[in-house]
Amino acid sequence: MTFRSNLHTHSTFCDGKADMEDFVKTAIDKRFVSLGFSSHGPQSFDPHCCLKKERTQEYIEKIDSLKQKYSGSIEIYAGIEKDFYGNEIDFPTDYVIGAVHYVEIEGGYYCIDRDQQELDNAVKAAGGIEQVVELYYDTIIRCVESKPDILAHIDMIKMYGGHYFSGQEKWYRQMVCTAINSMEDVITEVNTGGIYRGYINSLYPDDFILKHMAERQIPITLSSDAHQTSALDGYYDKALEIIKNAGFRSIKIMQGGGFTDQEL
Repeated sequence: MTFRSNLHTHSTFCDGKADMEDFVKTAIDKRFVSLGFSSHGPQSFDPHCCLKKERTQEYIEKIDSLKQKYSGSIEIYAGIEKDFYGNEIDFPTDYVIGAVHYVEIEGGYYCIDRDQQELDNAVKAAGGIEQVVELYYDTIIRCVESKPDILAHIDMIKMYGGHYFSGQEKWYRQMVCTAINSMEDVITEVNTGGIYRGYINSLYPDDFILKHMAERQIPITLSSDAHQTSALDGYYDKALEIIKNAGFRSIKIMQGGGFTDQEL
């Protein structure tokens, strides 16, 4: 059982560590059928890891040139990872990944995946971890309502939130389930990035969430959130096993210009 695609890929156009063409060559070596680039979309209040607005045309043109150059070897797609609080996307893409990296508290934005101190600051500003988690999952629901093609790493709050909660708490699972109940019309990403980069020891989303999603027949895709070429299919084999054990029988893959089902 293999999955030969990745739509969540960050190159040197944002915070990735490799050139786009290096990713393409690696994907071909791995016999991928498709590869999508998804730079962090332009953002005004925290732009350091994002695609610069003045480079958006260059970004799309570079992807278009790679599409043509490697058309006989692999399908290449132009995507963007748009944070819910990021700038509106005003350039053409093949797909949009919706994501939540921030919670808003009294007009300030706190990044939930930058480091422990930033999350601690959010907890202090909000009055507690339950308040931060509620804000996070409320924003996930709002992100779903904005109708992205793919919803990214839906429980990323656990990266540093695990200092405060285990994920077994009743209040936490209730918030998660409320968010899941809003997700039936969007493809949700199973993301291996937290594992292969050593941040956590479970997928985004974890086993409990995956099983609940399978029960509700929420469509999924698989990606590694690759920031370097060696990570393009990082932890894929184990992830596919976990996905199947959770109850999924198929997974969405981008091929032929759209999403199709790959049986597991």
